[in-house]
Amino acid sequence: MKIRKDKADSCGDISLESLGTRSHEETLVAKEGPTGNKHPTPEQLMVREAAKWLTSKQKKVWELYNYDRFTQDEIAKKLGITQQGVAKHIKAIEKRIAKWIGSNLGAYNLLKTNFEEKQ
Repeated sequence: MKIRKDKADSCGDISLESLGTRSHEETLVAKEGPTGNKHPTPEQLMVREAAKWLTSKQKKVWELYNYDRFTQDEIAKKLGITQQGVAKHIKAIEKRIAKWIGSNLGAYNLLKTNFEEKQ
């Protein structure tokens, strides 16, 4: 079963809304991958910083899923776990990232203001 059909696409979308957390002020959307900008967006910086707090196994799954664009089946085969196990890891990763971002919205607002001033 192929979960991700966008393997050739170099941008992965993550939003707080899709992670189960909503910001009343605005929804963060991070696109990992080339943006056409010289510098990462505030959203990318926040997701990257949040990813530092993942366990080593979660980091491996996150890299394969979000950066390398592997399907859940491909990750399962590579790591020797089931597809359902990969799906559980991804859900836990998204929850952990959303929680971290939700508790650091002040940093996001500063990054966003600074980023917009430089555009």
